[in-house]
Amino acid sequence: MKNSKILGVAALLLVLLAAAGCGSPVDGSDAALEDTISVSVMEVGRTTIERYVEQSGTVDSDGNVSVASQLGGKVKEIEVTVGTQVEKGEILLRLDNEELHAQLRRTEAEMEQMEQNYYISKNIGLPQKLTQAENRATEAALEYENIQKSLERVTALYEIGAVSQEELEQLQSRYAVVTMAYETAQASLAREKESQVRELAMLEAQLESARAALASTRLNFEKSLLVAPIQGTVTSVIAKIGQEVNPGTPLVSLVDFSKTYVEMNLTERLLTEIQEGTTALIEMPGTGRQYEGTVEVIDLSPLQGTRSYPAKAYFEADTHVRIGQQAVLRVLAERVEQVLAVPSGAILKDNDTSRVFVVEDGIARERIVETGISNEEAVEILEGLSEGEQLVVAGQQFLHDGRLVEIVGGEIR
Repeated sequence: MKNSKILGVAALLLVLLAAAGCGSPVDGSDAALEDTISVSVMEVGRTTIERYVEQSGTVDSDGNVSVASQLGGKVKEIEVTVGTQVEKGEILLRLDNEELHAQLRRTEAEMEQMEQNYYISKNIGLPQKLTQAENRATEAALEYENIQKSLERVTALYEIGAVSQEELEQLQSRYAVVTMAYETAQASLAREKESQVRELAMLEAQLESARAALASTRLNFEKSLLVAPIQGTVTSVIAKIGQEVNPGTPLVSLVDFSKTYVEMNLTERLLTEIQEGTTALIEMPGTGRQYEGTVEVIDLSPLQGTRSYPAKAYFEADTHVRIGQQAVLRVLAERVEQVLAVPSGAILKDNDTSRVFVVEDGIARERIVETGISNEEAVEILEGLSEGEQLVVAGQQFLHDGRLVEIVGGEIR
């Protein structure tokens, strides 16, 4: 039995209801009018039945960001429009930053000059001064060593009377002068080394301070450029050219649609049929579009004060999807193939009893049936009907077992 047959039956219902109340008898007799009910039938057959469970939710994304200004100022340029695809770090808009740009150039020039001065001092100026101090100390040490030897020699000669006392005293005076010069040169060298250590430390501190100032200036300049924090699609541009904005004002919204999901709350009953890893069909009632998705996250704890568990079903979205849009998650709960089935509307319910009517030789026969799974269109029949029987699908609500019927629609076999 084709599903199209099941759907087509409903179209005859209004006509048959009218026929049941005022249809003309075939033979024109009053008895036929009283005893005969017009019905529509179809042949009982086999089909595939799928039962879905549904849950509504709201579209969102892990990559849903609102980009705000970090500085106050006037919007100068807007580089994107709604729908623009952007890479992470791409410029979205610029604030009026001419003053910041000029300050950045000045700070960069000062930094360049300071680095050059530091390089010259460290590698040329200070080494030259240290070399000069070392040369003076070396010369003084050599002179000191020579006069020390001379004094020892002259003293020995004096002791044997080879030189006069006057010659000895002159050399001793000279020795005192050279010794003082030697000690002065050594002290000067030590002071030069200490001075250079202090001077280099000071220059390095100044350089570090300049680097910090440049980094701060550059950061302020960069804050005047609104850049994309993620790769994604521009979904809204709130800013306008010439608009004065305050720090923290949202100006552009971005969404990474590769991380889109439907957020919903699952009842305890649905948890038995929807688990993490379940494949789902995601429908957008507003547009009629459908997407394949997967339930990836189900919280272990329910929402406070409820028995509903937050869940997310991720799917590959396109430009037709909107954040905040309503969506319906449909999950295949059961599927049976080639089973005996009848249209849902053909079954009459009396408390827990399910009844249908079939037509045998122009007479309606009531059947109590046992049903299996069902959906909006069809119901599985486990017992009570046989394949090929003529099932009443319209007009059955006016029948009782044994009532004469006239088939005016459907299949006659």
